[in-house]
Amino acid sequence: MQVVTTDNVNDQFIYFIPRESTVDTMHLTDESTNVEVAVPITTYTPGDYTDEIEAVFPCQEGHYYRLILKDNAGVEVYRDRLFCTDQAPANYTPNSSAYVAPSSANDFLMY
Repeated sequence: MQVVTTDNVNDQFIYFIPRESTVDTMHLTDESTNVEVAVPITTYTPGDYTDEIEAVFPCQEGHYYRLILKDNAGVEVYRDRLFCTDQAPANYTPNSSAYVAPSSANDFLMY
């Protein structure tokens, strides 16, 4: 899932791994209203492993969107889900709440 902000003026970046080598059009469908919008791509940069798109995303706070990228023949190259929020990402680590066994002086080794 991609995360963008409600900034409708400045370009934002998304990174993805495409099925094909070119991307020409981008479509966003709001999952709340089921309205599809064609979003113009400002810059498309293919990379060695991941590609990058720079665009202005017309999104609303707290809405989920279906993101579809297509090539010039209309073939779907990439599909993802997009979430719009202005909140800062939480400092989450998978081990932040992990159980750690207490150590004591009664440790022993078994061979």
